[in-house]
Amino acid sequence: MGKRSFLIFAVLSIVVIVIVKSGNYFEGIDEAVNPPQVQAEVKTEITKEPTPVKEEKRKTPISGENAKITEDMPVAVSKDALNEMINYINANNKEALGRMALRGEFFKVNKGDRVTVVKSGFLSSEIEVIETGQRGFVPNEFLIKE
Repeated sequence: MGKRSFLIFAVLSIVVIVIVKSGNYFEGIDEAVNPPQVQAEVKTEITKEPTPVKEEKRKTPISGENAKITEDMPVAVSKDALNEMINYINANNKEALGRMALRGEFFKVNKGDRVTVVKSGFLSSEIEVIETGQRGFVPNEFLIKE
């Protein structure tokens, strides 16, 4: 800081101190910053019973639980086949899906078919069709807990 800057700073500091000490410059500032507290009227009367909070049931099944299939759909026989099948469905590539079917990489289940979740995952689960014993992989969005 140069001499000139220091002198300006010193003069301004002295001016501020003189103003503050010379009167009621900050009068009322305390009330503006900290307003008086107002006590609200408290009512203790209870007019009705509180409504119980409904506990929402989990709909996505976990490993070991039985579930139902929500749509007619193919079930992939492996995780790799599931990923491949999803890619072909998203690309609307029926020809590639047909080749997968010829290779036996998926089988069909119907809406309402009962299954057991063998192993649940974050996006998909391994299932076993109760009626046939066939195992495969489906996206979790197509399973609902029984």
